[in-house]
Amino acid sequence: MCDDNPIVLNLPKLSDEAIVAIYNFLQDAVGRFENQYFAQMHRYYQDLEEQGRQYRREQRKRQHEPPSLDNDPPF
Repeated sequence: MCDDNPIVLNLPKLSDEAIVAIYNFLQDAVGRFENQYFAQMHRYYQDLEEQGRQYRREQRKRQHEPPSLDNDPPF
């Protein structure tokens, strides 16, 4: 997902100890999230990859198809 509006955080000044504690908490939370939802995330990215492959196959197929001959003159 691409978001053109970046999140702006106005973070307060913190002690070194607080920063490390928050960082460790966030790392742990992300790790637990990944462990819980790994299969779903993996499936999502695999589906995106397959959609990309399918799109590229269709593009290559279209490039090699002869142009359709209809009754309209080109001009």
